[in-house]
Order: sequence, then structure tokens, then C-alpha cells
Amino acid sequence: MMQLGLSPALTRQFATDTTAISQQVAWLLGLSAVAALIAQFGVLRPQRLTPVALLLSAGVLMSGGLAIMLSEQLWLFYPGCAVLSFGAALATPAYQLLLNDKLADGAGAGWLATSHTLGYGLCALLVPLVSKTGVAIALIMAALFATILFTIVSVFIWHYRTIK
Repeated sequence: MMQLGLSPALTRQFATDTTAISQQVAWLLGLSAVAALIAQFGVLRPQRLTPVALLLSAGVLMSGGLAIMLSEQLWLFYPGCAVLSFGAALATPAYQLLLNDKLADGAGAGWLATSHTLGYGLCALLVPLVSKTGVAIALIMAALFATILFTIVSVFIWHYRTIK
């Protein structure tokens, strides 16, 4: 989502200066990669959290990061991307572990691959739509809605697993 959606979101800051937009996207993607690596080596590799705690943390962090990105100030876009990426790095292993608990490894991998492909496809369809309408912030709003929904589902999973 970030590779496709950052440029339209940055047009409100840089209007038509494509060079400045490209440079900002490069910096933001680099920062996002560093944040994801910190999550992987600081939280995931030492297995500091359970899969459900990872899922809940991911939802809260991704929602928080997107909420920060809605700000008009460019400097807040940077920590927003970092928080979003940190949360996203926690999400994938969390739902992979939870899915593999319920399904055979092959079936779980199939569901994951399909959902990732559908997510990338949906995002690719949304970016031109948002760019044509001129409402660049709409993509971030749609992503924020999706992460809030993700967090709500995570709370239900946590509740189901604690009462079981």
C-alpha cells in the first residue's frame, strides 16, 4: 500500500513537484524498512509476545500510524509511516501463526498467499481511483478504516481464545 499510496498523499504538500515527491517517498520507504527491521529483530525474533498480543499490537500500531499520517504537517508523516510499518511487521507473523494453529501448513500458506495477493490487487485498484478524484487523503482514510476493522477482529480473536 505504501509504495502505491505515498505519492498521491504527498501531493498536498508538494503540488506538482514530482522530484520532491519522489525523494520524500524514497526517504519514507527507507524509514519504513528500518522500522520493520527493528520490529523483526527487537520483538519477533526474540519472541517477546504471543501471537494474539502481536495481532492486537499490530492493529493498534497500524491504526495509530495511519492516524498520524492524516496530519497536514509533513514531519508527522515520517513517524506515522514508521509506526505503521512497525505494526505491519508484527501483523504478518501473528496471523500466520494463528492460522497455522487451525489449518494444515499447506492450507494456511494458501490462505495467506491469496489474501496478500488480493490485498495488493485492491490497493492497486484504489490508487488510480483516488488519484483521479483528487482526494489523496482518501486512500489513507480507507487504510485506517481497514486497520480499525483489523483491530476489532483481533479483539474478538483475543476474547475467543481467552474464554476457550
